[in-house]
Amino acid sequence: FNTAAAWASFTKLLHEEYGYFERPGIDGDAILSAFEQRAMAAKSDKEFIDVLQLISHNFADPHFIVGPLDLDDWAIIPTSSDLFGVYDGMAFRIEEVRAGSDAMAKGVKPHVTVLRINGRTPRAAVEEITGRPFTALSAPQIGFAFNVALAGHRRQPRTLEILEGRQRRKFALAASSDQANLVADGPLLDVQRDGALGIIR
Repeated sequence: FNTAAAWASFTKLLHEEYGYFERPGIDGDAILSAFEQRAMAAKSDKEFIDVLQLISHNFADPHFIVGPLDLDDWAIIPTSSDLFGVYDGMAFRIEEVRAGSDAMAKGVKPHVTVLRINGRTPRAAVEEITGRPFTALSAPQIGFAFNVALAGHRRQPRTLEILEGRQRRKFALAASSDQANLVADGPLLDVQRDGALGIIR
């Protein structure tokens, strides 16, 4: 496997064709520089792809996907997301829970603090997803990686531990890919009534 040629091809493609290489909170050249040695040390195309996936996560763009993906990789398809979270500089919180999702059915609510995802703190999960120390990451990178962590690994169930008021709660959640299947197989239009309010999804 010719890592030098593969790296040159990848970086050339990003510089010439990727439209979001530089934007607030994202420094494309700094990201590439942070991972160049690790990429060049790859012994196989699989190891090389794993490094490129870390790079793509650092660009905090859900449409920047490096494949092929395997079961060890993260669920990064936006349509499968059932939880949306934010980091406010102090705590990781759930901001939105998708209607009709397993998370909603099991009682996960917005505005709770996330303590652990699959047994790991959100901060540790963010570092794993980006491959970089938490202190080296910008707000967009942290927010993106946190939401990837909430989605979990591809086709694998998740556990979520939260703090709701003063009560700690733990949830066993279905794989986020199940949500994507529901969207794919479900009705194109969902209509509900809430009192005098009509809701169309």
